[in-house]
This record gives sequence, C-alpha cells and structure tokens, in this order.
Amino acid sequence: PRIDIKWAPSTKHTLKISSGLGFRTPAMISESIGFMVSNRTLTLPSTYEAEKAWNSGIAYKFDYKLAGIPSVFEASYFLTLFQNQMLFDIESPTQLKLFYLQDQSRAQSLQVENTFNFSKQVQLKLSYKNDQAYAVYSGEQKAIPLLKNDKFLANLTVATHNQKWRMSTTLLLNGP
Repeated sequence: PRIDIKWAPSTKHTLKISSGLGFRTPAMISESIGFMVSNRTLTLPSTYEAEKAWNSGIAYKFDYKLAGIPSVFEASYFLTLFQNQMLFDIESPTQLKLFYLQDQSRAQSLQVENTFNFSKQVQLKLSYKNDQAYAVYSGEQKAIPLLKNDKFLANLTVATHNQKWRMSTTLLLNGP
C-alpha cells in the first residue's frame, strides 16, 4: 500500500509527498557473496523471511531559467524505517552472521539535482546524493558498513537535430 499526494501551485513548482509499506525478498547468498570469500564461519538465520519497511518522503521540483537557459531543479528526502531487515554482521574476524533485525534499522536519502537544457540537443545534469543507513549491532546503533554515503554525478547528453543519434558521457564520483 502506498499514498502519493502531488501539489502544483503553478506550472513551475511541484511538491510531492509519499508514504507506503514495502516488502522485499532478500537474495541471502548473492547479497553476501563478497563477504563469503574469506575464512569466516557462515551463520544463516533459521527462517527465510521477507523484509518489511515503511518509506516516506518529500520531493520538490522547480522549473526556471538561468541566464535564458531552461533548467529544472529537483530535491528529495526519503526516510525508511525497517520493521524486518536482513543484515550482515561482519564485525567478527572469524564469523559472518546473517540475521534479521526487527524495528531497529533505518535509512535516509537526500538527493539534489539540476538539469540544464542548453538546447533540444544538448543537456547537462548535475546530481548529488547522500545516503545514511543505521542498524543496531550488539545493542549499539551503528552505520551499516560498506555503504557509500556520498555520490556525485555529471551527465552530458548531445543529440543530432533529428534525434536519431544520441551521445552521452557520465562522470560518477563515489565517496569512501
């Protein structure tokens, strides 16, 4: 179940609010294959369950002109509260433990993006995204390991006048 509310007070401004409940079946082995390439003892959960989470967010879009160049600014923030999530505990050097965590993990995401439409043939998109994910490990709330928090993207697209050919180049920088 999901609810979306969209409000456009003018043709240049749009605000969207959404919230919903989501389910996902984790791919237990393929999602942990990188951790399994080690000498660790693997401990799997006794049952295989679907993950369950509430996700809510807000998004804003603004169409404007910058020095005569049509542009679109978009910003969004989403918060996910997991009711059931499969996690990997990699803190022990001798053991890899997969387990389900109930109501003690969350993730939040902030994204800001700007698109410049220099012409119908040339477009530049600049985007920044920050992701934060936390869970309780051994009674202590910690950041989920091995997730990149910061991402920056620049994409330049050029098309022919008849739109038959499109060329694109992308620069993606990932944080530590």
